Amino acid sequence: MFAYGLVEIKFKDKKLDISFEPWTHKQSRLSCDSSDSEVLPQVREEIQMKEGLLRPLVELPESSRRDLLNKLREVVEDGEALTLLEETLHQPNTGASARPPPAAVSSFLDLLDVSGVSSAARDAVHLLVSAMDNLPEGMPPLLTSCDPETMRVLRQLVDALQQDGRATLPESPPAPLQEDGGLRWVADLLCSTEQTLAELSDAWNRPAPVLLEVLALSVLGLSLMQPRA
Repeated sequence: MFAYGLVEIKFKDKKLDISFEPWTHKQSRLSCDSSDSEVLPQVREEIQMKEGLLRPLVELPESSRRDLLNKLREVVEDGEALTLLEETLHQPNTGASARPPPAAVSSFLDLLDVSGVSSAARDAVHLLVSAMDNLPEGMPPLLTSCDPETMRVLRQLVDALQQDGRATLPESPPAPLQEDGGLRWVADLLCSTEQTLAELSDAWNRPAPVLLEVLALSVLGLSLMQPRA
């Protein structure tokens, strides 16, 4: 569903170190060849369009959402397992694989089956998994395990991004979103302007808007999976 070249992100001496592989993005109209200098409206359009596909997640009983989220946390501890889960959800009827899937993947799929989810909800799960599978390495575990308050603020940033493209952090954000927090770069990206997106794309030699899209979709999907207060 997504093919994205950002494959690794590391912190070295508090600096962001990013490596890439050849990039293609099959579904989004955003592309590295875009000549449009204003990409935020395109990003917002993509997010708004796909947000509707995530909405069926709220139809799941709270217990099912909680259990699936817990299983997803187990899956994302192994990056290869997350990719295998995405591939299995993409082609669910391929039959038995040459080697058994990791226990976390099997457990997640079994839970999805016994939950009796609708096809729309299963597609929503697939979209969430696909978006997360295209995040930088190490980010899915941080996002799936962040506390409810941090997720609430991230969701607010995504909502603001969709509304007018002017997301800003609150004056006193949760610890993970503060200057030295593990998710601060996530908040900074969600608060990007046209200029900062262009600067990031130039620095990475890859389109930062696509990373912004999959990040926003991951936040939206995970926030829908959270227990209701």
